[in-house]
Amino acid sequence: MSNFSDVRELLMHNKQLHLRAAVHYKQLAEETGNARAAMLLQTLCKHEAQLVEELKRYMEEAPEKVLNTYIQYDRRENSNDLFNCDFDPVSCSESDVEKLANKVDEYFCQLYEDMARSADVQPVSEMFDNLYDHLVEEKKRLSTDIYSLADI
Repeated sequence: MSNFSDVRELLMHNKQLHLRAAVHYKQLAEETGNARAAMLLQTLCKHEAQLVEELKRYMEEAPEKVLNTYIQYDRRENSNDLFNCDFDPVSCSESDVEKLANKVDEYFCQLYEDMARSADVQPVSEMFDNLYDHLVEEKKRLSTDIYSLADI
């Protein structure tokens, strides 16, 4: 079954997912006994919080016509799996954090790609393409930040 949602609603939904990821990383950072994993998780938390702010900015600057455009996109895919850990938070390793971060980033990349493909209107498709490109650039910047933490 297909759903139609306006772009504003989809962006709000994505913003909430990024916020939920930030909270999840923060909680894991508070639970873990591994100081290095906690530093990585705090970095990921900041990364997600920055993405929330970027989405707010996109919504403030986007033309109303684009935000009010409806596209056919079924967002009911279960995102709860993103927040299931395959490890014990108390004893998580840097490798566990890296796997989790990759899973979350891949989910968002796929989400923005799917939304861009679902949009029949060029300005809407371009906006989701831009969000995807921005996410890829942020992922590169995050990798640089994480590598710099390895030197600490």
